[in-house]
Amino acid sequence: MNDYIFGALSGISQTIIGHPFDTYKVLLQNNKPINNLKIKNIMAGIKYPLSSSALICSLNFGSYSYFKNNLDINIPVSGALSGIVVTPIVFISDIGKVSRQVNKVPDWKNIKNQKGFNTVLVREIVAFSSYFSVFENAKQNGIHPFFAGGLAGLANWTLSYPIDVIRSRQIATNCTVRQAYDKGSLWRGFGLCAIRAVLVNSVGFYVYDSLQSNFDEN
Repeated sequence: MNDYIFGALSGISQTIIGHPFDTYKVLLQNNKPINNLKIKNIMAGIKYPLSSSALICSLNFGSYSYFKNNLDINIPVSGALSGIVVTPIVFISDIGKVSRQVNKVPDWKNIKNQKGFNTVLVREIVAFSSYFSVFENAKQNGIHPFFAGGLAGLANWTLSYPIDVIRSRQIATNCTVRQAYDKGSLWRGFGLCAIRAVLVNSVGFYVYDSLQSNFDEN
């Protein structure tokens, strides 16, 4: 149960720090202008990930811990399975977030026709398999959790970024994978994303690991 609670707190901290970077990333991925943005534009759509981040990270960290410790499944597979667990919630959150970031109104009535679910599923599997693998390996080799989290975030997004670009375009324009791919520039905005990944996941994993360590000591 503690893994779920600590994961939730980690998710909230990651969203607050990372959302401005995420807005710029989504705009760049969809070839939208990023000049002269106001605070309300930069923070557009934050209510969707903020309201869902606690649940997503709670399930993500909690299910990962369950698969690894209770079912004795190896780290990469446990990470991948945790990605599958959170995919439906991530998809719904992404629809609201991306739509607002590109100045659209989410079409909740036609959500069953919204493209991108399978792309989100693949992204979550790739992302969290690498995410937890790199973090656990770095930590086992004596790297501080703050820096291990940064490495995990960078690995996560480096491997999953082209998939994320396709996901972003599908949700923004409801296009097919092929149509999203044909727009090219699958690494557009990666530099900004890499900075965000290191910062957000350094903090996120540090929060989670610190809470877990303090609980174990007491």
